[in-house]
Amino acid sequence: MIPNKLRAFVDDTRDGFRQGVARGRSQGFGAFDARDMDRGQVSGGNLVGLAIGIAVAVIVTVGVAIPITNDVIASSNLTGITALIVGFIPVMLGLMVFVATAAPIMART
Repeated sequence: MIPNKLRAFVDDTRDGFRQGVARGRSQGFGAFDARDMDRGQVSGGNLVGLAIGIAVAVIVTVGVAIPITNDVIASSNLTGITALIVGFIPVMLGLMVFVATAAPIMART
């Protein structure tokens, strides 16, 4: 069965890794520890992936969403309180990007 073969492969790989760590420690490489393997991980996710995702969100929001929203609002025929309320949409988009950028940074501290 495939699951049994996969389980055997995972067990063999895990055993090989453990033997390699033990061999490294016996040869004087005791500073290495398998617990160091989780560097760059944030809340179950990769820190690099998080940074790339935030960068893409900032570029799309600041470069596309806010200018298009401003053009649509400028070309619409809104007056009075409606224009005032709709005028806050680009501000809220910018605030959303700021919070999305700051939240992962604050979660790490």
